[in-house]
Amino acid sequence: MPQLYLDPYLDADGTTTIDPAADITAFLLAQGAPGEYPAQNVAQESLDSLVELYLKKSRFSEAAARDIIKTGKFPQALSETVGDEQALASEDGSAVSDAAAWEKKKLEYIGRKTITRYGCYACHDMPGYELARPIGVALQDWGRKDTSKLGFEHLEEFLHHHGEPQGSEFESTARRVQVANEKAYAGGAAKGVFTPEEEEREMSASYFYDSLLRHGRAGFVWQKLRGPRTYDYEKTETKGYDERLRMPKFPLKEDEIEAIATFVLGLVADPPAEEYIYTPDERDQNRIEGEALLTKYNCTGCHMVDLPKVTFAANLDDILGTEVTAADHPAALEMLLKVRPPEQALTGATKEIVIDDEKQVLPVASFHGLLASRPDPDEDPEFREYGFDLWHTADFGTGDEAKRLLPGAKITVPEAQMIEMTPGRGGDFAEWLVENLMVTKTGGNRQLAWQASPPPLYQEGLKVQTPWLYQFLLEPSKIRYTTVLRMPRFNMSEHEARVLANYFAAVDGAEFPYQEKGPSDADYLTSIESQYKADGLLTADQSYLHESWKALNGPLCVKCHSVAGKKFKVSDPAKDIQGPNLNVVQNRLRADWLKLWIYNPKWITPYTSMPVNFANNADQWQDLFKGKPEAHVTGTRDALLNYTRLMEDVGPAEYVPPGTAATPAAAAQGGEE
Repeated sequence: MPQLYLDPYLDADGTTTIDPAADITAFLLAQGAPGEYPAQNVAQESLDSLVELYLKKSRFSEAAARDIIKTGKFPQALSETVGDEQALASEDGSAVSDAAAWEKKKLEYIGRKTITRYGCYACHDMPGYELARPIGVALQDWGRKDTSKLGFEHLEEFLHHHGEPQGSEFESTARRVQVANEKAYAGGAAKGVFTPEEEEREMSASYFYDSLLRHGRAGFVWQKLRGPRTYDYEKTETKGYDERLRMPKFPLKEDEIEAIATFVLGLVADPPAEEYIYTPDERDQNRIEGEALLTKYNCTGCHMVDLPKVTFAANLDDILGTEVTAADHPAALEMLLKVRPPEQALTGATKEIVIDDEKQVLPVASFHGLLASRPDPDEDPEFREYGFDLWHTADFGTGDEAKRLLPGAKITVPEAQMIEMTPGRGGDFAEWLVENLMVTKTGGNRQLAWQASPPPLYQEGLKVQTPWLYQFLLEPSKIRYTTVLRMPRFNMSEHEARVLANYFAAVDGAEFPYQEKGPSDADYLTSIESQYKADGLLTADQSYLHESWKALNGPLCVKCHSVAGKKFKVSDPAKDIQGPNLNVVQNRLRADWLKLWIYNPKWITPYTSMPVNFANNADQWQDLFKGKPEAHVTGTRDALLNYTRLMEDVGPAEYVPPGTAATPAAAAQGGEE
């Protein structure tokens, strides 16, 4: 069980201590004890007969078995007894004098022997049976098993007397061959009698049936799957009922039986030739192992790893492409299309729907996104609409007529045009929590509810640095201040944490485990500083990183984040949202993702509250990089990724625009640096 960090805390009034662990315990205990089952009448003679049967099959003679049943005394103490017979033994080896208690022990013994006989533990988790052996024969080399060891016995007699009803899926092959011949003679030739699918099915059945008649392995396993108990035909006339076969009859179809039979026949206990062995590369290996860890630790219980898919009949006249404005950076759009390449929304299918009592045939489209609003059930059906936030780049159409929607766009789907909403992979708890928080905390605001819930892990590999994710999985720390719960510590091994961290990079095509230095690389910093000085964005005596540090310490970031020694302060509790502490960004986020985030956060996470701080048409901070917004974005990104270095070289700072008086704290620090 993971560490859930269920620490006691005070309520909003600061008067009552809330202990989540105690509340969960009280809830579970309040569910009530298991119900009492009425006692069952047991036929003592039948019970004793079964006990005697199993004792004799164990190691006791008939006389010894009857003596145990009669006296209620098992010949060994509990500590000296192994196996299911422990149910009959007493602590000190004495007789059980109470008739009811002895009956209970005999019933427990029969129950344990029955479970052992039928192998219930093979499918169900049953305490005490963790080391129990399988009840079936080993199959690892069944494909080479000597046919003289296969028990055909009276099988042919059974098939002769029984077979299958005419017209059933498993109608006897002899009858099917007869019908096929009749069709062929009636048509004058076999050609065209069967469809290719029918011919393949009949030829397959003929092969297995012929093998069965010739006592071959293929025929044996085929019939074993069709009717496991057919091999018991008339056995019980000469043997005890407990010697009947135990394999259940599964509801398998004919093609499924063929597939299983083919697989079992291929089990020869020899490894396949090297050229046929799948040897994944490092990326694929991490994907395979990571999928197993996602299941083991139930990561998808809280987080979405694939987003929901919406399919609808699209009225293209109602689809409005995202308008690229003067506030958007051309470089940002180019970067977005690399991270989230356009996907064609139109599927090529059409759907006939009725709008305003008029039938229309509309193209079918699909996209991936999160629900933003539901239709009002009290509204007239013709006006009900769903709202969605798009999470990828979607093209509706091709060529000059195509309409492109960028991530963060709102898509409205009338209820009458909705075809299907396919759930995402994972995130069931997050979606439930969002609905709950909308009622209990956010006043119906779905975006704020998502900010307080486990985030989708869509393109997580492109977002975070793999070494940071590895450390986070081993020891989760608090990142967001808006969430209502913390990531548990799952006590996974270092190898598991490494594989899972690599998994997200592998599925998203990101580089791992080694990553570029990016903005912290000395050659990069020297190059960009020289370029900015050549372009007149820096004077000869200015440092690129120091000027970037001023941009980070400007009046924008500090409104929501703790940065460079300045703690986040709440001015309006109803509106102010505290973002993550910026001192962890340098080790946590990848450079390209971070830059795209600063360009336009809603392109990355549509429900975020972070605004666009450096619009391309913004007129601000003329003393920093000549007021060029593109340089403000790049400088802020590079300051974040050189955070520790700048804290050591420059220290806490506060940017003071020209003509503005410095605060006492800034004056004490020396103003602008």
